[in-house]
Amino acid sequence: MKKPEILAPAGTYEALAAAVGAGADGVYIGAKKFNARQRGENFDEDEIKRSLALCHMHGVKLYVALNIALKESELADALKLAAFLHDEGIDGIIVQDLGLFGLLRKHLPSLSLHSSTQMFIHESSGVSLLCEAGFDRVVLARELTLQEIGEIKKNSKCEIKIFCHGAMCISYSGQCYMSSMIGQRSGNRGRCAQPCRKEYSLYDKNKKLLKKGSLISPKDLNTLDAMEDIMSLGVDSLKIEGRLKKADYVYTVVEAYRKRIDSISDNSVEEPSSNVNEVFNRKFTTGYLYEESPKEKDLISTGDKGLIYEEAGRISAVEGYLYRIKPIIDIDVGDGIFIKSEKTAFGEILSDLYDVKKNKTKMLSKGETGYIGLRKKAFKNDMIYKTWDKQKKTEISDTLEKSLEMRQPVKIKAVFKIGEKPTLSIEWNDIEIAVCGEGLVQEAKNAPLSAERITEQLSKMKDSPFYPSKIDMEADENIFIPVKDINEIRRKGLNLLEEKIISSWKRTPVKIDYSKALNRATCNTDIDQILSIKISDMESLKTASCSDVQEIVYGWDRIIHVDEYEKAVDIARTAGKKIVLAFPRVIRAVQADAIIRAMDSIVALEPDGILVSSFEGIKLFKDTGLALEADDSFNIFNSFALDRLMEWNVENAYVSPELNLTELVDLTPPKGMDLSLVVHGNKELMLLQYNLGGKSDSFTLEDSKGFKFPVIVDDYNRTHIFNSKKLYLADEVSNIPMFKKLRIDALMEKPEEIPELTDIYASALKGKYFVNRYHEKHRSGLTKGHFKRGVL
Repeated sequence: MKKPEILAPAGTYEALAAAVGAGADGVYIGAKKFNARQRGENFDEDEIKRSLALCHMHGVKLYVALNIALKESELADALKLAAFLHDEGIDGIIVQDLGLFGLLRKHLPSLSLHSSTQMFIHESSGVSLLCEAGFDRVVLARELTLQEIGEIKKNSKCEIKIFCHGAMCISYSGQCYMSSMIGQRSGNRGRCAQPCRKEYSLYDKNKKLLKKGSLISPKDLNTLDAMEDIMSLGVDSLKIEGRLKKADYVYTVVEAYRKRIDSISDNSVEEPSSNVNEVFNRKFTTGYLYEESPKEKDLISTGDKGLIYEEAGRISAVEGYLYRIKPIIDIDVGDGIFIKSEKTAFGEILSDLYDVKKNKTKMLSKGETGYIGLRKKAFKNDMIYKTWDKQKKTEISDTLEKSLEMRQPVKIKAVFKIGEKPTLSIEWNDIEIAVCGEGLVQEAKNAPLSAERITEQLSKMKDSPFYPSKIDMEADENIFIPVKDINEIRRKGLNLLEEKIISSWKRTPVKIDYSKALNRATCNTDIDQILSIKISDMESLKTASCSDVQEIVYGWDRIIHVDEYEKAVDIARTAGKKIVLAFPRVIRAVQADAIIRAMDSIVALEPDGILVSSFEGIKLFKDTGLALEADDSFNIFNSFALDRLMEWNVENAYVSPELNLTELVDLTPPKGMDLSLVVHGNKELMLLQYNLGGKSDSFTLEDSKGFKFPVIVDDYNRTHIFNSKKLYLADEVSNIPMFKKLRIDALMEKPEEIPELTDIYASALKGKYFVNRYHEKHRSGLTKGHFKRGVL
C-alpha cells in the first residue's frame, strides 16, 4: 500500500525540528509576509535557509506558503520572495492567488506549485483545470467524502493532497467572509479572527429559539482511525494543520501519524505512540470522510475548549479543605484536572495529593482511595476529569529535546605529517570536501599529542549538524600541533561541508525584470455600463423583468432543471432583457454529472452568459462557446489574476468584495475582458456543507452583540449564512465608471421592493441618484462593506 507524504506544519524553527525528528516527510512554513497564518512567528530569509539545511540533510522536503489573496501593490514583493525561495532550492510553493500563480509559471517555471485550500477545489473538473494550468499538486476541500476523494485521485494527472488532522473551518475555505466583514480581518489574507468559535443563538422563521452555544465551531479533524481507508485511495500527501501550534503538538501528532502509516504499510503491530489527546484539541471528528452531511454531535464542538477530558473519578466526601476520591485511572501531582458539576466548573494543575491516611504523596493509583487539595471550592459528587497527563507530557518533552539535537553522520579522514600542513577530508553521502590547516605539524619537544587526543578534538561537533560516524587517522609519531589549530581545521571543514551540501540543492538564480514583468497596458475607460440583478425564484424574475435593469442573472445554489432555466430565458427575452444563467457554487460529482448531461440543452437555450462561482464551473463551461462570467467568489484582488481567468475564456469577472475604492481603481483587465461589481445585497459570509438548522429552509443566527445573520439551507442540505447588513452603493455609482456591470444581489430582497430598488440604481447610473424611501427604511441595516475601508 502506497505511503502518503506526512506534511507537517511549522510556525517556528523549533516546531520544524520537531516535525523532522518525529518523522515528517515534508514540512510547510510561512515567510514573514504573504502567508495565511499572519498571527504566527513565521520565518525570515535566514531562518528559511537554516530550515532548508535541516530538512534537506534529513531527506525531508520543505514547502513555503505564499497562500493569500494579493493586492496589486504587493505582487512585486511576493514575486521577489518567490525568486529568493526558488534560488535557495525550496521544494514547492503553496499558492492561492491566480495572479501570483501566473507570474510564477512564467518567470520561475521550475518551481513546483501547489494549490491552497482557499481555492475551494471539490470535484474532478476543478482538479483537472488546475492541473492543466500548471499546478503540480492540488489540495482538496475538507468537505469531501472518501468515495469522492478516491474518484478524484483516480482521474487526476497531478498529485492530490488532503487534510488529515487539526483545526477545521466550518465554512468551505476561501468562501468565508465573516471575519472580514465584521472586523476587516480577512481569512483570504491570513488574518481570520475566528468568529466561528464564538457563541450564537439560532432562531427559526417564527423567531423561536432553537438552540444556542458554539453552533458553528467544529471539532478538530483526526483521521488516525480512518488511515487504512485513506491509504487505500492512493492520495499523495496528508496535511496536518497547525502552524500556530507549539513544537510539542507538532511532534506528538506527526509521530502518531508516522507510526500509524508505517504499521499499515508494513502490516505490522503499531507501536504505542504519544497520545494526540494529550495536546490541544477541540475533541475529535473524522469530518466528512464517511458522511456528506454529518450530524451535529459528530462535527460540532460542545464549547469545552482545550483537551478531551478523561474521567478520573468523583468526589465522595469533603473533609475540610481536602476532597476524598477513589480514582478510576492513575493520577499524579502535576496532572491537569477539570472539576465539573451543576454548581461549578473549573480547571487547575493538581499540586496536592494525599493517601488514605492523609499523608502527602505524588501519585494515586487506579482504585486507591486518597485525597486531593484544590485551590477552588468543590462539592460532594462533583466529577473530576484529567485533561492532561504530566508523565506523558514529560515523555513528549524529553523525546522532543532529543529531536532538536538531530545530527547527520560524517566520515572523517585526518592526516598529520611532521613538516606539513594537517589535512582533513569529510564525507557526507556522496559529497566530500578537503581542507588544510594554517600551521605546520611539528615534532614534539616535550609532550606529544596522541592520536586519541586529536580524535577527541575532531569529534567535538555539538555546534554543527553533524556527528562523526568514523574517523580514520594517519599521523606521525611524536607530533605536536596546538589544540586551537585542530579545532580551527575541524570548524573550517564542517562549515565548508555544510556550504557544499546547501549549494547542492540551490538552483541557478533567475533574473527577473520586475518592472517589465508587472507592467500592464492601460485599458479602455469608455465603458457602457449596465444594471444587472441576480435572483433565484420565478416571482422575483417576473418582477425584475418589468424593472429598469438591462440584465437578469437567474439561479443559485438550488436544484434548477433545464425547463426552469428555459422558462427564465423566455420571460427575460420577452421583456427585452439579457439573461445570464447562474449555477451552484459547490459543484460536487452529482451536480457535475447533472450539468454534463444537460449541457446540450443549456447551450441550446443560448443565454447571454453563464455565471460560475468555482473552478469546477469554469472547467465545465469554458469550451461551450457561451459567454463565461466569474463571480466574486474567485477572490480577484489584482489584475494578473484576471489574465489567468481570460485564458480560461472568462469574458467578465466580478472582483473581490474585499477591495476598497482605491484598490478597485488600480485594476487593469486584459483587452477583451470586462470587470463588474456587486453593488447591493446581503453578502454571503459562510458556506457550510453542514446543515445548521434542520428541516426548515430559513433561520436567523444572532451573535452576542445582537447582530442577526440570515441563514438559508439549500436544496443540497448546505447552509448559507449572510451578512446582517445589506451592501448599499447606490450613492457611490458615480465613482465606479470602470465596471461594465453593476449587480444587485436580490436573493434576500422581497419581490415587491425590487422595482423601487432597481429604480434607485438605474437613476444613479444616469447621474440622478436621489434620496429614497428604501434607504430611509433600511438605513440602520445598510453598509458600504469594504468600499471605503478595505481589509488588512
